Amino acid sequence: MAAERADHFSVRRAAFGLTGALMAAVAAPPAGAAGGDWYATVVIVGGAAEVTRLDIDGMDAPYVESGWQAVGGGGLRIGRTWRALPIRTELEVVHRYRFDLDVRSPSPEGLLDFETNIGTTSAMLNLWVEHRGDGPVTPFIGATAGWARHHVETIRTVLATGKRADEHEATDVFAWGLGAGASWDFADRWTAEAVWRYMNLGEVSTGTLETGESYEAGAYSSHDLVLGLRYRFR
Repeated sequence: MAAERADHFSVRRAAFGLTGALMAAVAAPPAGAAGGDWYATVVIVGGAAEVTRLDIDGMDAPYVESGWQAVGGGGLRIGRTWRALPIRTELEVVHRYRFDLDVRSPSPEGLLDFETNIGTTSAMLNLWVEHRGDGPVTPFIGATAGWARHHVETIRTVLATGKRADEHEATDVFAWGLGAGASWDFADRWTAEAVWRYMNLGEVSTGTLETGESYEAGAYSSHDLVLGLRYRFR
């Protein structure tokens, strides 16, 4: 167990180290790319998400009610369009609202129902490569990496008696994604954009309830449609 925890710590330390290196790379002007336009973008996120590779402890013959679910959220990006290179770099903060995971299991107390709600706050570094032309529409592809915190609430209910207990857990993980989209310059300083993005949001854990049960998802992923409204400062 100690070795396993050490391995998890090493992986997380390496992941956050990679994020720090990406942050330094994004913050530093690329060679030959002096000058650029700063902007802010308000984003709305909608998508289909799932958790996989569940590891369940303390339950007898658990039944998992899960699968693809609709999720949503919103946030803000601060970014820069580089003039000499066809790239944009961004810092993005997004909160996505709850993903529901339900598990049922028999026990000496009777049938148990576990309702788990997952909300996620993320801070990501985005790099987009654009195909620029003379028209107002610009397609682009890119990648993202950064930090995510899962806020997990689990409610344990004995269905026969209604007795309830709850557990709150917060987990920090490395997150990454890939995306493609297009932007439309519809006014002097205003741009609309639409992006499809795959997000890998890492592991999710409920923590251990007072009654001894716990479960952990090895992967939380989402296919997102991100709509944005961008304002250029100059």
